[in-house]
Amino acid sequence: VAQYTEFLNAVAASDPYGLYNDYMGTTALGGAFIVRSGEDGSYTYTAVAGTENEPVRYVSYYDGIRLCNWMSNGQGSGDTETGSYDLSLGADVTRTTNATWVIPSEDEWYKAAYYDPVNDVYYDYPNGSDDVPDEPTDSTTPREMNFGDDPYWNPDGGSREYFTQIGETTGCSPYGVYDMGGNVEEWTDTFVAPGYRVMRGGGAFEGETSLRVTHQ
Repeated sequence: VAQYTEFLNAVAASDPYGLYNDYMGTTALGGAFIVRSGEDGSYTYTAVAGTENEPVRYVSYYDGIRLCNWMSNGQGSGDTETGSYDLSLGADVTRTTNATWVIPSEDEWYKAAYYDPVNDVYYDYPNGSDDVPDEPTDSTTPREMNFGDDPYWNPDGGSREYFTQIGETTGCSPYGVYDMGGNVEEWTDTFVAPGYRVMRGGGAFEGETSLRVTHQ
């Protein structure tokens, strides 16, 4: 959330590409996490206190690749339309040959989540295990991944949270990558059908099957 807020403040004073979604600032599921102020041409954005390290939600694939372009162009006043992706290509945009910051392909995401390079095996879940993970039964027991029929995260006895922050879950892939199971689904740049990209990792309100290596 903090990173996306910085991005919005750098490039979305007018927001012609709709990088800000109004749901980010409402009391919808999980509550507000980025609030927009001002008028078109002078918009400013503020991360809601306590949400800075939560995953950003309500972002499209194209929001994501514009963020990648901005990162690859040095942030600040960096361009959002060229860089790792050439947005002039429209819906079928793919990486440029000199791409740096990117949304992973499904194969890249899959390998980072499930593959163990030491033992040369793929595990069933993105925590280096074939064991079905347990859903939480209360609001204080630490969990490996944020998922389940009644997801919430309340380790400090505060208000109910739906989305975990950095460091709150312990599940780690053999590659050393956290938060690849549950919490929020993640974009890949691979097409599952014309106009539709593959999403991986499952979400906070999905069952353990959404975390599996076989899930589509």
